[in-house]
Amino acid sequence: MAMRQTPLTCSGHTRPVVDLAFSGVTPYGYFLISACKDGKPMLRQGDTGDWIGTFLGHKGAVWGATLNTDATKAATAAADFTAKVWDAVSGDELITLAHKHIVKSVDFTQDSNYLLTGGQDKLLRIYDLSKPEAEPDVVSGHTSGIKKALWSSDDKQILSADDKTVRLWDRSTMTEVKSLNVAMSVSSMEYVPEGQILVITYGKTIAFHSAETLEQIKSFEAPATINSASLHPAKECLVAGGEDFKLYKYDYNTGEELESYKGHFGPIHCVRFSPDGELYASGSEDGTLRLWQTIVGKTYGLWKCVVPEEENAEAGKARTTLPGTAEEEIELGWISKVYVNRPAVVRHAERIQKWKTLKGNWQAAWLLKAVTCIDLTTLSGDDTPSNVQRLCFKAKHPIREDLLKALDMHDKGITVGAVCVYPARVTDAVNALKSAGCNIPVASVAAGFPSGQTPLETKLAEIKLAVEYGAREIDIVISRSLVLTGQWEGLYEEICQCRKACGEAHMKTILATGELGSLANVYKASMIAMMAGSDFIKTSTGKEVENATFPVGIVMMRAIKEYYWQTGNKVGFKPAGGIRTAKEAITWLMLVKEELGVEWLTPELFRLGASSLLGDIEQQLVLAVPVLCGREGFVAFRDDVEESNRADQLGSDFIKTSTGKEVENATFPVGIVMMRAIKEYYWQTGNKVGFKPAGGIRTAKEAITWLMLVKEELGVEWLTPELFRLGASSLLGDIEQQIFYHVTGSYALQHELAMA
Repeated sequence: MAMRQTPLTCSGHTRPVVDLAFSGVTPYGYFLISACKDGKPMLRQGDTGDWIGTFLGHKGAVWGATLNTDATKAATAAADFTAKVWDAVSGDELITLAHKHIVKSVDFTQDSNYLLTGGQDKLLRIYDLSKPEAEPDVVSGHTSGIKKALWSSDDKQILSADDKTVRLWDRSTMTEVKSLNVAMSVSSMEYVPEGQILVITYGKTIAFHSAETLEQIKSFEAPATINSASLHPAKECLVAGGEDFKLYKYDYNTGEELESYKGHFGPIHCVRFSPDGELYASGSEDGTLRLWQTIVGKTYGLWKCVVPEEENAEAGKARTTLPGTAEEEIELGWISKVYVNRPAVVRHAERIQKWKTLKGNWQAAWLLKAVTCIDLTTLSGDDTPSNVQRLCFKAKHPIREDLLKALDMHDKGITVGAVCVYPARVTDAVNALKSAGCNIPVASVAAGFPSGQTPLETKLAEIKLAVEYGAREIDIVISRSLVLTGQWEGLYEEICQCRKACGEAHMKTILATGELGSLANVYKASMIAMMAGSDFIKTSTGKEVENATFPVGIVMMRAIKEYYWQTGNKVGFKPAGGIRTAKEAITWLMLVKEELGVEWLTPELFRLGASSLLGDIEQQLVLAVPVLCGREGFVAFRDDVEESNRADQLGSDFIKTSTGKEVENATFPVGIVMMRAIKEYYWQTGNKVGFKPAGGIRTAKEAITWLMLVKEELGVEWLTPELFRLGASSLLGDIEQQIFYHVTGSYALQHELAMA
């Protein structure tokens, strides 16, 4: 069975990544530099992607970046009309080389003494870095902006590409040796010293030419437009990426497509193999770099080899098996030396919350996906059979039918992921869902929820009762004291027994992360819970002071990924507690896709624990469906309009704010809520009901504001006496004053006004 490619994601950039370059292998490993439109090139450890530093100084997008062979110097090309040379060890700016236009490409000679640049001014420049103040040697001949310029043939020749032409230059004479015209615009160019091969991409073509003669060696056609390609140092395979978000891997000798896969959320702009050929890096429109293994499953960098079970046994290593089998062993080596870089996790979490909000159809699609992953929950002391029945009805019909029809999703059977209740209410939920004719699973909290401070025997009995009542999912809570005192074997044993008590029911293990003390404990508890057979790991009970947070989620998902690499078993993830807005739900979904992959975005592997989230999702769907609201930006406040709706349903021709005798009369918040109730009633019945604000409206300015608000909320057809009135006793006087001023240019005395 082929192993799944699991890339390492390197975040940090805020705009598209447009160029990548590796250094040679040094005593400290090799390094990777990235160029980005955010103007902040970054240096990373090449085999792990760990961030080392950011070069600060450019005032525009950085289009090109390179490192010298021993990774002591870096060079960057930018839209601020400069190329810069940096100390790659300290991060200091060494030299700024001014140009007359945007610089697109930079490349060091092998001895790092000279720098080649090319850009929009159609000129190649060669700078002597020992004499930065001296004028560069200039090579002219290109007819359009230069996209890439590279040294070749031991720095004796130069390769450069503009729109549709690749040119070969002799360095000593500064003259053109040969040129190559291609059918479409050149998107990338790579020089491979071993074998003197030039890799060029244009359109869907990946072409290989002799770097000495520009004669074509071979070419491949890809299924999509290719932006970049890279040849393995041993010339065994090549990788390419482009506009369809996919990476393609081909056999260099036969041209056979070996594999293709998606990982980025945008077009891929650049790909490069590492100097040892063990991995390749890709940069994308989505602002991330990703590192991919050349041989999937091999132990290298941060990747760990998944050893087949029989080899494990031969090596005498302890292995984890599912509870209930002959062997149940815990691998404490997986958690013995865990260190979590909290500042890095927090920084990553902060970046996550700055991700741009989706709009329109994309937002609607993500929101409907979120709905299908919700565990709709009621865990209150006053739960009754009737409110459980209402919850189950909402679980089957989570979104209004008119919204689903407008989105053409009314026949897709959209329901929530599960209904979650206390054990005593499981039977009520099972019966309600059975009566409704749907197969939504019932989940029950158990094992001493929420504190976990009950004897193990009681926990197991509660689990068995919940399963007996019909629960198909059990949310257990762990004993936090076992984590805080480091009793990992005891925690493992307790969860194993809970797993056994669950029988065929799925088990979700609640870690109560807000009470575990540290992110390292969160990671360790996650691993122990998965070793013990949990089908899901869950952040919180929802009853703690701190519930689901993004730093905790990142750590738990990294544990899930590690466990998957070690065992091949997929474990689900459930953030719960404090998730109230649609934006938060989408952010969690995007984070899961980013960390675990798209296959985790199903109710079988991802759930959202929420009791009040559906309301906000429904409001945002109204925003995403302009045909329903008549304009973008309308939100129906369902909870606040109940009284107004009731008046509408009883047959009122108008609804009015106040008598004018109360302490608080017509206010704009009240007016907005009442008008949205009128709008909702009109959608449901087709009947128009009038609106009358009354009390406290004394100035012409207030009157005009009310009219504008009615037009904004209800439309121009409501601006008639049949559908809108103003209740006011002293308003006319001020209106007449304002009209007098408009006509004469001055305010009248009171005795001059007929209405005064």
